[in-house]
Amino acid sequence: MVDHVKIVLYFSTLCIILSCLHKKPDKQVHPRPNIILILADDLGYDDLSMRNPVFNTPNIDLLATESVQFEKFYVNAVCAPTRASLLTGRHFLRTGVSHVHGGKDFIHLNEILLPQTLKANGYVTGMWGKWHSGHTPGYYPWERGFDEAYMANLYKHEKSNGLLNGREVSHDKWADEVIVDYALEFIKNHQKRPFFAFISSLTPHLPLAAPEAYKQKYLSDGYSENFSSLLSMVEHFDHQLGRILKSLDELQLSKNTVVIFLSDNGPQILTRHINKEERKMRYASQMKGHKGDIWENGIKSPLFVRWTGNLNPQKISRLVDVTDLYPTLIELAGNKIPDNQLPTDGRSILPYLRGDTISLQARVSFDYTHQAWVPDDNLSYTIDGVHSEYDPVDKDKLSFENQILYARLENVKLMFNPQKTPFGNALPKKALFDTAIDPGENRGLEALYPEMTTSMMHQLNEWFSGIKKEKNSFTMPVFQIGMHGYKKHEIPGTGPAKISKNLQNTVTMLKYWKEVGDFSEYALQVHRDGRYQVSLWYEKGECSSLPTMRVLTKNDTLTQVLTEKSFQNMGVLKLEKGRQNFRLELADLGNTPCHYILNGIKKIELSQEF
Repeated sequence: MVDHVKIVLYFSTLCIILSCLHKKPDKQVHPRPNIILILADDLGYDDLSMRNPVFNTPNIDLLATESVQFEKFYVNAVCAPTRASLLTGRHFLRTGVSHVHGGKDFIHLNEILLPQTLKANGYVTGMWGKWHSGHTPGYYPWERGFDEAYMANLYKHEKSNGLLNGREVSHDKWADEVIVDYALEFIKNHQKRPFFAFISSLTPHLPLAAPEAYKQKYLSDGYSENFSSLLSMVEHFDHQLGRILKSLDELQLSKNTVVIFLSDNGPQILTRHINKEERKMRYASQMKGHKGDIWENGIKSPLFVRWTGNLNPQKISRLVDVTDLYPTLIELAGNKIPDNQLPTDGRSILPYLRGDTISLQARVSFDYTHQAWVPDDNLSYTIDGVHSEYDPVDKDKLSFENQILYARLENVKLMFNPQKTPFGNALPKKALFDTAIDPGENRGLEALYPEMTTSMMHQLNEWFSGIKKEKNSFTMPVFQIGMHGYKKHEIPGTGPAKISKNLQNTVTMLKYWKEVGDFSEYALQVHRDGRYQVSLWYEKGECSSLPTMRVLTKNDTLTQVLTEKSFQNMGVLKLEKGRQNFRLELADLGNTPCHYILNGIKKIELSQEF
């Protein structure tokens, strides 16, 4: 066994070459295919009936049998990072994304996104569902390359509502059905030219909710209410995916359409929603981990790629990273690259799709997850977060020794600071695994192979040092003010570039204002000189008196006593075109001291006067 492990560890690429057949597609690849990208939300690797009979996903299973299936495909540990990597072909930390909320989920505007590049290659583009890549002017999907976009509100499954190209819309249907309705209409309207359809589901992310018609059979089988809802959500999503595949056949588009299916991360731990027995039932492959960590079950995803008549259905056992999809799709679309394209971390896996598992050399893939996302059955989710997870950081003070990271070379995986898991305690600070023979990550090999461990640790350290040097890594968003087409520009309270020591950033508010001098600063890019009306939304504390707040920019200052109404018109500021900071500070506490005079700042709104 040790000799076999040594061969896998030191010659993993050679083993792959010897074990794979070089297949060729049965037909010549058709130029410029349509592209449908289907992304599930928190769908686990085992949440498909092809791997786990407790689920019912006949349409996804059928898609898999007709597809190139990637058995070693990895995404990021949580959703906004995976979306950033998917849409840019770059590791998410380079793009300004570092987490899921609190302003850390905005893809920097310097980044070129997949729909923008596809448009340059002649595609019409559409997106429907979960965006989670920036939600203020300048960052919306219809401003980043999509000709049509429905940005569904998070996380509303029943009676979906949101913004359709900036216009508020609402529906009486479930979100996945609405998303697919939009997508099918788009496909029918644009079937005579190459199209890119990005279908971004909300399933099965919390809250657990599904149509009653789906739930009854699971309840009748004795499953709990919550577990029945989870199973029903996945089945309902599968039914919607079936509508897409059926429509492609009816429109005779299947042979000229690439269909891609994946999830954004592993299954959420669902603390206090499902119990440990239900979780074990869900994790059929017995991999460790959950959404948010770097164990296999947190980052391993299905990846199915179907192109009827052009790609032979087969299973590929080479390592593929989510950043590889961007360059692959661009090559399929015509390979026209924008002049301002930033260097990608991914590479085209078109040879793998065509059955060539030899020509691409093995490469090391790296990843990171936030310390706050260590899942724990004893810790319920809180919008305040833990370990100051949403606070802005000084990246120069981020110590490599404290980061949760991994490096992977095909089957060989080095974990640094692996997290605890309900199925066992964390292994040593450095843990080396061969995931081909030990997919459950139960046997650490770092003591057997110290030289390989040291070498991979060195590469991991170099990679993280390089990430910290990236201009936009671990930064907060730059809010766009004075853009044409907008009368009002929102600055979320949760997007500060800098805060004072008392404050805590959360999912919903910038919280816990208590002392004179407490402040937050926001980065602005002002597009037009002018006078801007400033309005403030907040949640007051338990004090009977009200604080005075001050707004400061490089050329102007406003001071105003807040009201009981949780809304205050602060006055008019003069803003000059260009980059600047916007500072909000607590100027006076009033007459009655108390613990928190303001529970939190929700948002700031700037309206330009004409």
